[in-house]
Amino acid sequence: MKVVDRLTEYVDERHFRVIGSKVIRCRKPRITQVIDTALAKLFELEHQFADMAAEERYTRRLEQAKPVLEAFWSWLDQQKPVRNTRLDKAVNYVLNRRDIAETYLEDGRCSFTNNLSENAIRPFAVGRKNWLFSSSVDGANASAVVYTMVEMAKAHGLNIFGYLKFLLEHRSDKEMTDEQLAELAPWSEKLQSIKNRM
Repeated sequence: MKVVDRLTEYVDERHFRVIGSKVIRCRKPRITQVIDTALAKLFELEHQFADMAAEERYTRRLEQAKPVLEAFWSWLDQQKPVRNTRLDKAVNYVLNRRDIAETYLEDGRCSFTNNLSENAIRPFAVGRKNWLFSSSVDGANASAVVYTMVEMAKAHGLNIFGYLKFLLEHRSDKEMTDEQLAELAPWSEKLQSIKNRM
């Protein structure tokens, strides 16, 4: 399994639906049906793989999901829409993102959708007008740091108030070692072991 340990461009299943939405406007129900069928199969497989360890999910994706994607790409390559139509633009949009659409196959820890990320940033996106008071770069950076700390605490099952209180009580300083700083991360063993007492 190739470990995706870098910031990687990622396309989730909704980008495949771009074709579908443009096709519907072009009145091409057969194409929409093929896209929906491929996506339904991929979602069904991901549902089956949900409780597997990352290594096993990786193997099963290569065995079962990759052939579905390859059949989809093959079918898409055979489509010859009229140039500069909505359908032509939609087909090219997806074909040009083929490599990044398959990123999730590289590592069993990667998600088929980016729903978790989307849901995590939704409160920030909805509330961004409330943060217009960040009239300086420093203010915007401070907001981003606090928001990141809150969302990371949520993602790792920590009580947000308890985590922020813990951070303030154990503020870092120049004398702290890297190991001590790592203990302040929400995923650290120390915090995970005491999270029920926060």
